[in-house]
Amino acid sequence: MPYLNEPAAARLNDLIKAHCAPEWKQLLRDRNTVLTFRKGETIFSTGDHAERMLMIQQGAVKVTAPDGIGGERILRFAGPGEVLGHRSLGHEPVYTATATALSACTVNSIPMGLFLSTLKANGVFCYHFLLGFAAEMRRLESHMHDLMTMDVGQRVAKVLILDLETYGYDTEDKTKLAFTLSRKDIANAAATTYESVIRTLATLRKNDMFGEMALIDKAPRSATAVAVGDASVVPVSEKQFLFLVSHTPYFALNVMRVLADRLRAMNRTL
Repeated sequence: MPYLNEPAAARLNDLIKAHCAPEWKQLLRDRNTVLTFRKGETIFSTGDHAERMLMIQQGAVKVTAPDGIGGERILRFAGPGEVLGHRSLGHEPVYTATATALSACTVNSIPMGLFLSTLKANGVFCYHFLLGFAAEMRRLESHMHDLMTMDVGQRVAKVLILDLETYGYDTEDKTKLAFTLSRKDIANAAATTYESVIRTLATLRKNDMFGEMALIDKAPRSATAVAVGDASVVPVSEKQFLFLVSHTPYFALNVMRVLADRLRAMNRTL
């Protein structure tokens, strides 16, 4: 789950394909069991004995852990190709988080003993797996820092972008997301309330913007923007802008409103 702007770690299936010896690839295929889960079904729970390493084949999953006050905090979202249960590696093989299906899921299941043997026998695979593990921990640390330093709007926007980066666009309709997070899960991941998420999304239709034309047609900037007084702005990257246009109708309508207002203003001056 890419919480930062850094690239996501390589998918487990890609690591196996690239760095495992042929005989180990075949053994993993032979011992793999395909499991299916319904939306809302628990894949594993905190404290369960970790008997298997899991990899998502299809569907969306959230990973949560107790927050210490009787609730659950979302640690990450995971999609096809991503591994589940790797935090159980160690002397005490228990799952340290809970994985829940956000949609109907198909999951590949590998016996934990076989996965550990694969790590021992394929050094390059083990090295890259550890790199991915370390990258995930850095992203989690950065996310925890952002929860303390970002305002609510920034945190919500970050989770919306995370949705796109984790699940991508629909394969048949590139104007739609492959999976849309619920407002409740957005609020949990952004460490805010459901009501704050609704208000934050609604503000997208109120705030003015500038510089959007260059993001739409990829042309050089056609004007200069200068602050004539104290100003507070939120920078939006091209990727973030296109995501918001496709994901939030209010934002797309606001972009069209801004462009329409500027055209009318130009017509009045002609």
